[in-house]
Amino acid sequence: TPVEGMAALEYWLADGRAQGAALRLDPDQVSPALAALPLFADLMARRRAAGGEESEIGELLEQAAGPQERREILLPYLQGELARIMGLRSDRLNVNQPLNTLGIDSLMALELKTNLEFEFNVDIPIVKFLQGPTLTQLTEILLELLEAGPGGDPMAEVPG
Repeated sequence: TPVEGMAALEYWLADGRAQGAALRLDPDQVSPALAALPLFADLMARRRAAGGEESEIGELLEQAAGPQERREILLPYLQGELARIMGLRSDRLNVNQPLNTLGIDSLMALELKTNLEFEFNVDIPIVKFLQGPTLTQLTEILLELLEAGPGGDPMAEVPG
């Protein structure tokens, strides 16, 4: 969308990048050559492994007794997912530090966004990542999207 394009451009300009690319793609339509690239290989492997069944994290969230228990499940999951993408131990990531100060680049942010969208079947606007949420705030954003379901409005400001 134009909003996502402008957000990406603002991010690249602030980061001092001379070049950048943004794309939206349907994982079901990815060519085998593209699916073999490291950025997409993990996503495609997850899609094949899931086989349309609910993931383990999805089952845990459904079984959770309430919002606090869902937070306690989701936050460590997000911390571990970002740590995996960054090649770090999860205990090295401060959940209250903005993502844009943790050293993630645009490809890492895109990988995290894509993985979360696939895992939870939600649409997270890239602008959410460009606003620099903490992992704690990203947990709240994701919980709101999961609660709202497919028709929810994910364009609200990052909680602050």
